[in-house]
Amino acid sequence: MTILPALQAELTAATDRLLATAASLSDADLAAPSLLPGWTRGHVLAHVAQNAGSCLNLLTWARTGVRTPPGISWYAGCARSAFTTWI
Repeated sequence: MTILPALQAELTAATDRLLATAASLSDADLAAPSLLPGWTRGHVLAHVAQNAGSCLNLLTWARTGVRTPPGISWYAGCARSAFTTWI
């Protein structure tokens, strides 16, 4: 027995909740500060969206064996996050 169908269903439900929440946000909501210092809710939402695309590329690479890098912006974001965390 595999847990993959249950994980896929859970991921789909979580994605649906995130998309519904994002769609309900007004421009003012997106411009409001998030819990991350210096980040608006819009920044966080854009980061999550960009990271989702990067993860999809990596999962495609793992599934097919066809090199599908996450993208330059993903690498730059990781480097920037690591740098600012250590300062």
